[in-house]
Amino acid sequence: MIKRSVSTHTALAAALAFTLLAILVQLGLTTPYDEAGLRGVLAIRSPALTSVMLVFTTAGGGLIALPFALAFGAWLATFRGRSTAGFYVLACLTGWGMHALLKLVFGRARPTLIPRLHGAGWVSFPSGHAMTSTVIYGLAILLATERSRGTIGSRVMIVAGCVLIAGVSFSRVYLGVHYPSDVVAGMLGGWAWIGAALAVHRRA
Repeated sequence: MIKRSVSTHTALAAALAFTLLAILVQLGLTTPYDEAGLRGVLAIRSPALTSVMLVFTTAGGGLIALPFALAFGAWLATFRGRSTAGFYVLACLTGWGMHALLKLVFGRARPTLIPRLHGAGWVSFPSGHAMTSTVIYGLAILLATERSRGTIGSRVMIVAGCVLIAGVSFSRVYLGVHYPSDVVAGMLGGWAWIGAALAVHRRA
């Protein structure tokens, strides 16, 4: 079981890193690196890689991620109890709402430096795909493996979850709909939300 102190420290560290990155973005100090990242993905685009990135970005969208959260919540209700299931679903839904609130606060326009390969609306910072997939899939992995941590099966699940979250996040830059700093901020925001949610849940 993840200790409340660890959850609290994770939440604070990720929130601080998110805040610092947001300040750098607002000051325009990340612009050279963001533009270099977009030019970099443009150089490696290929039909095969684009197909893979579209799969990842679909996995991070609401049509896949939200049904997954509900299905995993049902699994938790069966095997871990309704309290844990309710906590997980509530953390996912409120995390989704938090990313929307952050987008409203920052209102960063989406990049136009390279052609977009996928539709995207609204604003850019932080990446909703990166933040919500971190919360939904990351928290699911933590809860699914907390009783078997250290086993080969749990390690495989953790690696698979990290690959999924990283793939979803990278796909948003590759497809030209987010700056690199958007997806880094999204992942940081997701881990901050997970840490805070776990800390509150452990205390309760």
